[in-house]
Amino acid sequence: MKTRLKQLITLLAYGFISLFLYSFLKNIDTSVIAKADMNFVYIIPATLAALGSRLLAPLVWICLLKHFDDFEVRYNELYAVYAKSWMFRYIPGKIALIGTKIVWSVQYGVSKTSAIIASFLENVLNVFGSALLSVVFFPFFYSSNQIDSQLLLGTLFAVFLMILALVPPVFNRLTSLAFSVIKKEKIDRPINLTFRVLSRATSIVFIAKFVSGLATAFITLSVKGNITLADFCALVGIAALSGAVGMAAFFAPGGLGVTDSVQIVLIASIVGKELALVVVMTWRLITVICDLLFYFLVGRSGQVGS
Repeated sequence: MKTRLKQLITLLAYGFISLFLYSFLKNIDTSVIAKADMNFVYIIPATLAALGSRLLAPLVWICLLKHFDDFEVRYNELYAVYAKSWMFRYIPGKIALIGTKIVWSVQYGVSKTSAIIASFLENVLNVFGSALLSVVFFPFFYSSNQIDSQLLLGTLFAVFLMILALVPPVFNRLTSLAFSVIKKEKIDRPINLTFRVLSRATSIVFIAKFVSGLATAFITLSVKGNITLADFCALVGIAALSGAVGMAAFFAPGGLGVTDSVQIVLIASIVGKELALVVVMTWRLITVICDLLFYFLVGRSGQVGS
């Protein structure tokens, strides 16, 4: 029953996304796309940024694992676990992504409970950190598009609430409650992240998402040719926001369709619908290539999952 419900939700969600994109893009000028002159010099830093963000991502999970479990950290082995499980993000439901990471990390001496909690908290911090980063960069988007001042004040208030939620006692309480609701079971051990651990993990998330956002900004620069510094920073925020939405959409493998739609709509306000479509298609191609590079560079080491 649950499987059929998830399949129905996925079908309806992608149906809505398809209709929305058709409505948004039906009047685009294809000649603008055909004439788009991409500067491939900027594709190099875009690719490096996309790959770099993937190399930073496992550090969040490892930081959390070290807090909950007393074991000798072997970064090459845990990186291999992360890189191999990362390829399962393209399977709908995110269960395979999280499940393989848990099962394979147990092979290297990590307790199952610690792996479950660390993986859950990593997902929370990734979504939360991406959302907060996008809000921090929102003023740059505001300066370019003259958004209503009340919306800007609302954004600043959202920043305050998000920072408040990162206070360890508040964060621990909220995530414990969320874990119980989502997993429908009590947590085996308390979530008791200290300020040091939480600040370190959050900082890594911020850096990784910022670097990932640079990929979108450089791709846009390669297509548009020249953009203002405010627009460049706004594009980093757009990438973070679309990433948060894509991660929160459980039905979307790798955020496919969801992340892309958010990017197209928001980037279009900077470069137009036609070039936004080119940017997002290029971005998606680069992300897939970098996922494969991440696997072949890191995931093939060790005997995990063999």
